[in-house]
Amino acid sequence: MGHSWRDTSLFVKVLLAVQTAIIVGLSVWMYNEYVSNSYLQTYLGSRLQGMGSIIAVMSLGGLVATVLVGILLRRGIFLETLITSQRGSRNGLMSPKPVQKRQ
Repeated sequence: MGHSWRDTSLFVKVLLAVQTAIIVGLSVWMYNEYVSNSYLQTYLGSRLQGMGSIIAVMSLGGLVATVLVGILLRRGIFLETLITSQRGSRNGLMSPKPVQKRQ
């Protein structure tokens, strides 16, 4: 029961490409605005004072999580686990066992 990129519909592929292009475009625009606008540099410098390391750690954590989910999706492990757990819960296979009383 493997899912692959080939099985994905054209609509989803186009939507992902458009979203990626928008994110990259906004990121480039924000970077250029930051480099050329001294007021934005001052504002962000005062807002993020002392939080540079926190932002770096959160960014790295988000990147690692994204890569991990991408690897799991590519192998089909993540989707297969989700589908199996949903089917199991509907069939009652994952329901808790009844607790037996002591006599």
